[in-house]
Amino acid sequence: MRIVIGFRAAIALAATLVITFTRPDTAALGLAIFAGFGLAQGLGTVAISFARKATSSLQKVAPQAAISLVAAIAALLALGTSANTQLTALQLLAMAYLVLHAAFETYLASRVGFKTVEGREHLIAAGLAELCTLIFVVLNPEPLNASGFLGAYLALSAVHQGIWAASPSKAD
Repeated sequence: MRIVIGFRAAIALAATLVITFTRPDTAALGLAIFAGFGLAQGLGTVAISFARKATSSLQKVAPQAAISLVAAIAALLALGTSANTQLTALQLLAMAYLVLHAAFETYLASRVGFKTVEGREHLIAAGLAELCTLIFVVLNPEPLNASGFLGAYLALSAVHQGIWAASPSKAD
């Protein structure tokens, strides 16, 4: 599971760097980056789980991979719409992704126990996603803001998941 978490951290970091250095001032670019992130995360985590023949890991990442892939496909479909629709789609897709991701992370935390190290890590991931969702709710809808806050979430997520993947397995 740590390899999958490390991979997810690397994908989030890559998307953060793209957002940071391309200055996505259009919703279309934000949607394209979000779609690339979702496709890479969804397909990559499933591929790693299959390659490692880890069925328990696959059961944990399959719902998140499905959420990522559906959001990525919806982002790709939204690229063919008007600029205003693209901005609305970027915000709604990002919020839907974050809410569903947070809900599943909370579910995983409850499965392993909230007092375990893994449970606390899942709760932190859920909290980061929910915090970013709240920011999207109160955010002034502009393409640079939406992409920037998505990039900020991905940066925090990359750091958290990177530390989680690199930490000792028996930290209790």
